[in-house]
Amino acid sequence: MAFYALLGLLVNIGMVFFQIIFGHYHDIHLMMVTGIYQIAFILSRISGLRHYVALRTMQHNMPSFTSVYFLFGLGVAYFFVSIYDFYYGKPDVYSGSVIFFVPLFTFIKLGIAITSLSRVNRYNNHALTLLKQMAFSDALTSLVLTQNALLTWTGETANAVKSSAAFGMGVSLVIVLMAVYDYIKIRLLK
Repeated sequence: MAFYALLGLLVNIGMVFFQIIFGHYHDIHLMMVTGIYQIAFILSRISGLRHYVALRTMQHNMPSFTSVYFLFGLGVAYFFVSIYDFYYGKPDVYSGSVIFFVPLFTFIKLGIAITSLSRVNRYNNHALTLLKQMAFSDALTSLVLTQNALLTWTGETANAVKSSAAFGMGVSLVIVLMAVYDYIKIRLLK
């Protein structure tokens, strides 16, 4: 299972760097901010993966609080980024080719995350579940970018930034709630 987590992480690293370069080339602010934010998710997933591999050799599956704190902090940070975009964000212009890449990357991430989350339940491993929740949270933040891109593409430029920022606030609350749930779950297991 660690092999698939590592493979998913490598695919995600490639997509994030492509996203940052593509966003910089086409001058799309939200794409670059989301890409940089997803680098933090990648770092937290690397930390969680290292912890999972270390736990696997010790034959127990207790996740560390470090991964939970990472998830919580990223959720809170995304909330503040969304608030900033809500009040001060400017609409981005997506060209024809970008509009196809953004949903493609998002749905690849979302498909991988949902598939791995559904498979991880049979292992009853909390450290691995937390690692998969981080991948799911990363996919949710990409969903905000997809919403912004599609709303802008359809001509709803005036409402695209505010509605995407509001959706981003909701996504960040979901991420924070997952972190709080994991914190309580770990406390109950100890």
